[in-house]
Amino acid sequence: MLAAEPDGDALTDEELVNGHETTKTPLVNTVLCLAEFPETRDDIPRAVEEVLRFLPPVGGTDRFTTRPTTIAGHRFEARRTPNKHRSFGNGVHFCLGAHLAHAELTLAASALTEWLPGLWDLPADQIALQRTPVGIDVLELVLTQR
Repeated sequence: MLAAEPDGDALTDEELVNGHETTKTPLVNTVLCLAEFPETRDDIPRAVEEVLRFLPPVGGTDRFTTRPTTIAGHRFEARRTPNKHRSFGNGVHFCLGAHLAHAELTLAASALTEWLPGLWDLPADQIALQRTPVGIDVLELVLTQR
């Protein structure tokens, strides 16, 4: 990221610092989904892809179809194939850190499932949330093993 020059200029300090939001948010979303759907932990890379589709890192981004489309259900399906989500944008707006975020999410989720095998509890009264212009930010959560 330090060497990236998307428009011919290096990223500013603010852009580099703000880049962690799109890793922190899907990591929290991954914990939430793996807690709710523990059967998906047997294939972490696919589960991470589905988390990105199901709960994208930036919730306030509008998406439009190119033709009339009917969407049947919004279930979490970790075995979805193909999983062509646009959570990191597309084309010239594709996130520069997408590959790094994938690697970080996969490694962190794998380590967490090894460290805390079995079922997890996320007590609702121990999750601190904050509304932001683009969605809801999880400030704190308590994850315990059953």
